[in-house]
Amino acid sequence: MSYKTADVALVTQDVALETLVRRAQPAELRLEHVDAADPQLVEGRRAREWWLDLDCVKEAPDSDVRRIYFYSALRNGSPRRLPRGLFIRKPCTRAMMSTLWSEAHLRSGGRAPAPGVLSGSHLPGWLVAFHDLDVRRICHRCVTELPARLGYTEVALYLHDDARGALTLAESNCARGLELSLRLDKPATQAVADVAQSRRPIVADDLAQACRRMGLAREKRPARQAGLIAPLVADSELVGVVELVGRRVTDETELGLSLELVCSFVARCLHHARLFETAQIEARLDCLTGLHNRRWALETVAQEIRRAQRFHRPLSLAVLDVNGLKDVNDRFGHVVGDAVLRHVAGRIRSVLRQTDSAARVGGDEFILALSGTDAAGAELVCARLIDTLAADGPVHDGRPLDVSASVGIAQWRAGWTGSDLIDAADRAMYSSKAENRKEAVARRVKLIHEAVTRATGTATPAARRK
Repeated sequence: MSYKTADVALVTQDVALETLVRRAQPAELRLEHVDAADPQLVEGRRAREWWLDLDCVKEAPDSDVRRIYFYSALRNGSPRRLPRGLFIRKPCTRAMMSTLWSEAHLRSGGRAPAPGVLSGSHLPGWLVAFHDLDVRRICHRCVTELPARLGYTEVALYLHDDARGALTLAESNCARGLELSLRLDKPATQAVADVAQSRRPIVADDLAQACRRMGLAREKRPARQAGLIAPLVADSELVGVVELVGRRVTDETELGLSLELVCSFVARCLHHARLFETAQIEARLDCLTGLHNRRWALETVAQEIRRAQRFHRPLSLAVLDVNGLKDVNDRFGHVVGDAVLRHVAGRIRSVLRQTDSAARVGGDEFILALSGTDAAGAELVCARLIDTLAADGPVHDGRPLDVSASVGIAQWRAGWTGSDLIDAADRAMYSSKAENRKEAVARRVKLIHEAVTRATGTATPAARRK
């Protein structure tokens, strides 16, 4: 059997990897997906590049074509029997996939890479290491790798905070003082902010002189200090700004390396790492109240138990249930009911310490994890919370809503799992709820009895005895 020459032959059974490869594939390049179970995996097939998933395949074409190896974990280093190639850990980001396709495009003889991907004929291994989903590791790598590789001594990395409209200093090795935050909602007075707004890099043998020519009066820099300030942009979005100063060429400096390639790749890695970080946070947040959700609560309780075991510290859990929420929903609608839950969440935040945490784990149920607190201390916290709800309860149309809370408390005991602790607090809460229900019924009976007495003019037995 003969095959047409493909630009890329992908060998994988990983659906996520295949989907990512296809989404980044330029229209002008041909991709052939090869089943890893095919007994004639390599025989007769021709491709300019082989992309192999080592999780499901252990052989590669023995030729001079380029090979990319994807893997989840490698034991005892790289496989010795595989031909030389580039090893990339999964899961991959779109930034990495765009770069790989860009390289394939240039190797196929294309004049320019597909729109939105990187340019360059070679991606060095140290730059590939920026392919990560941890923002802090990427920032640290910028400080430890970029200066020497680009021929400078100092670097400062600013990340763009879109919500605040500002740049914030992420990491730096600069000896001079730096602004921790730079606003972007007004005319720039410093070079880093100007680069962020204009998205044009500044490269100069004397940055101080260049800043004076640009009218950046507040910029104070040493005279005759070479440097560059470049924007980090991914998918037309500003990710941050990198500033490198103090020109110094060493053996590690790559003089022919494209600054555009480096900045584009680092920007994409940061962009996708921040998206991944945001997704992880949102997956553990309750979108209605802004507190954490049940998934986060289970993970946190397990962590707190391990901490309590290790440091021999007390740990208490409180389960809070909102009484009267169903009546509010029935009378005024779920919009008002949601407002009540947000109000209760706000009162919970007001009584917690920085070491405490809270989550909404059901429709009207909340969990409070009180680290380093015994049952007596937890009772004080919950009493303060109930008092706060009573003094500052939810209001609708100027009228206070008949909403209260039932709280159950449990202190962790040796041998208990997270589920045991939650169940104990939950049982205590239901006992509290039953007591509150009895008291409410008793108050209602008393009010009805008093109303009947006033209407009929009869005296109560106690009054007749007097």
